[in-house]
Amino acid sequence: MTMLSMAALAITIQAAQLPVSVPRDAATAILDAFAHYDVVGMNAAHSDKTQDEFILALIRQPRFATTVDDIVVECGNRRFQPTLDRFIAGEDVPLESVRPVWRETTVLMCGLSGFCESLFATVRDVNRSLQSNRKPRVLAGEPPVDWSAGGNPHGADRDASISDVMVGEVLSKHRKALMLFGVGHLIHGFNSAVARYESRYAGKTFVIDTHHGFAAFFDLERGHQLEARMRDWPVPSLIRLTGSWLADLDLPYFLWPFPKRIGCVSVRRLSGFLWIRPRTASTFKPRTCRRWRSTATSTASS
Repeated sequence: MTMLSMAALAITIQAAQLPVSVPRDAATAILDAFAHYDVVGMNAAHSDKTQDEFILALIRQPRFATTVDDIVVECGNRRFQPTLDRFIAGEDVPLESVRPVWRETTVLMCGLSGFCESLFATVRDVNRSLQSNRKPRVLAGEPPVDWSAGGNPHGADRDASISDVMVGEVLSKHRKALMLFGVGHLIHGFNSAVARYESRYAGKTFVIDTHHGFAAFFDLERGHQLEARMRDWPVPSLIRLTGSWLADLDLPYFLWPFPKRIGCVSVRRLSGFLWIRPRTASTFKPRTCRRWRSTATSTASS
């Protein structure tokens, strides 16, 4: 049995222990997921203001700090972790000293996003009223590149860096973490960051994708039929894929374009579906899977 098959089996067994899936209040469902998983991963800072605002509101909930130990972020240069730790802990660190954390990374998106500044300020503000042993820590996931040293920082292995942080700072220490990354780094399999540590920590991560329309079927009758089934769901809501009708849908319903040789069902790659708003023509954004094509052949037979 391959490592991917073992991880998929662990996810299936763990999910089978949970009740039949129905859409639930998203914040409550995400925090409840930590009773069964050590890590919950979801998208952030990818041009979805509604989702970013939802995440900030989630962190402000009193229950969050009693449930989650760490927030691991995509837009964070590990070289500045000591500065970030001091800022999040409430020490006298000006925001200007913290900005390089998300601006000096290997991806342009991070430097242009306003989400990280809001996130870091929110966690710092929440921590003001908490005891030191209950203050959530924010961990940077990006490689520790040094822009001042010259060269090209864009060739760094980002998923390897993320996996190292998750193993060294979260999983090996039996802590609970919220991962805020593009879903490409979170998806089960395809040599993602999560897949890299799942060979040792299988079944520990609940991966959430956000609904932006049914991908390849967005403007087809099939897509409209599926949208109608979600019309009465609470907003925002989260549904666990296993045990729901969404588990019967193939990957093209969620990601498009996708590696066409892979006929896997979505439940093997994702764990939950976040319903933030009813979709409109402006909410769907095609997401490429080019970063997974190199591993398509090896995973297609898993």
